[in-house]
Amino acid sequence: MLKTALRTKMMIPGFIALFALTSFAVNPPDSLNIDVGDLDGDGTNDTLVLTKHSLRGAGFMVKTYTVAGGIVEHPLPPVRTYRGYVQSNPNMRVRATLSVDGTTLSAALADGRAHIYKVEAQPISYTEPEGTFDPGTPNVEIPVVANRTSPTPLGDTVPIYNMRQIYLGCVLEWRWFDAQGIPKTSAGYDQAIAATEARVNDLEEYYARDIGESMLMTGILIMLEDHPDGDVADDTKNGHKEAWNEEMEPIISNHADSVFRCWQNSGGFTGGGVLDPDNPLKIAWQTVGGISYVAGVLGHEMGHNHSCGHSKSWQGNMEANNSCIGSGNIERACDVLNTRTTVPGAAITNAEQVIYGTPLHPHAREDARSTWKETPIEINVLDNDYDGNGDDISVTAVGVYDVDGVRIPATAVGVEAP
Repeated sequence: MLKTALRTKMMIPGFIALFALTSFAVNPPDSLNIDVGDLDGDGTNDTLVLTKHSLRGAGFMVKTYTVAGGIVEHPLPPVRTYRGYVQSNPNMRVRATLSVDGTTLSAALADGRAHIYKVEAQPISYTEPEGTFDPGTPNVEIPVVANRTSPTPLGDTVPIYNMRQIYLGCVLEWRWFDAQGIPKTSAGYDQAIAATEARVNDLEEYYARDIGESMLMTGILIMLEDHPDGDVADDTKNGHKEAWNEEMEPIISNHADSVFRCWQNSGGFTGGGVLDPDNPLKIAWQTVGGISYVAGVLGHEMGHNHSCGHSKSWQGNMEANNSCIGSGNIERACDVLNTRTTVPGAAITNAEQVIYGTPLHPHAREDARSTWKETPIEINVLDNDYDGNGDDISVTAVGVYDVDGVRIPATAVGVEAP
C-alpha cells in the first residue's frame, strides 16, 4: 500500500499522477515518469521516463554466511533498479534506483551527471503504485554454434561479434558493512543489496554499450565472518573464495563467470586472471572497495579479466588515470569476449549470445585492409559489426579520410558520397 499525502491528483491516460508522494509501496511501480526540473538549461522542465529493469538471473539468491551456521537464505527484496531516458532527448539514457525506504531516487545520466531526488518533492506519474516484485531480465538468450569466421579472403580467422552475456556474483564482507556504517541486520542487508544492484546497473549498461557484454547477477553472499579456510591475518585472503566455491556456487542455478568482492578499503585489485574462453567453470575474481563508486572500480578490475592492461590515455572511457578500459583497449576486451571456442560436450562457453532487452546503439567495429598505391579494394565493413538488439544495420554515410597526408576517398553501394 502507499504511504502518501495527496494535495493534487490529476488523470493522465494510462497513468496516475501524484504530487507530494512520501514513499512508494513495498514493490515499487513498474514504470515511473518523474519531473526533475530543467536539466539542459532551456527553461523548461524535463521528465525521466523509467521502466523497472532487473539484473537478476534465474534462481538469483541472497545468502548470509557464518562459520557455525554456514549458509542461511535471506529473503529477497523487490527489484528497485530502473532504466530509461530523458523524455525530450531519448538518446540521453538514464539509470536509476529507488532507495529501500522508497523516499529517494538516485539517477545517473549517460553524460556522467548524477542526481538524487526526494520523491516527496517531485511530481511523479506511474502505472500502478504496486509493481512487479521482479520483472525478470528483458534479455533473450540465443544458442550459438559457431563463434568464428574462418578463413576470411585474406586467410585470417576472426571472431563473429555478438552481444554476449556473463553471470556475475557478489561477496559483501562484514568489514565492508562496518566501513560503510551499514548495520548487519535484515534491514541493513536489504540496503546493501539495493546499493549493489544500483552499481551493477550502472556498470552493466556501460559494458553493454561499449563492449557488447551484458551481465546478470547469480547471487549475493554476505559474509558475516571469515571462512576458516582463509588466512584471517591477511585481509586479501580471508576465505571469500572458499566460502563462495564451497558454500554458494554448488547451490546456485547459474554458474558465476565472475565474482566481485566488496571489502573495507578503497580502490581494488584483480585476483583471478582472464576470463577463460575454454573453461566455463573457471571464476574470475576482483576486489573493490566502497560501493558508492564500485561501478568505476569494478569496471576497471573486470577489464583486467578481459585481458586489458592499464591505459594512461586521457580518452579512457572510465575517466581515470591508468584506466583499464579506455579508447585504446576496448577493442581488446571485445576480442577476448568474442574469441571463444565451444567446449567438447557442451553447447557453448559461458559467454552466451543474447538479444539485449533495452535500446543500444549498433557496434561499429574497426576495419583495416592493405592495398597497393592507386589500387582500389572492396571491404564489407558490416561483416564485423553488430546490433545488440538484433536490429538490421546498414551504412548510412561515407567520407574522405586523411591518413598521413594522403586523402583516401570511400564510396558505398546505395550511399551518396560526399
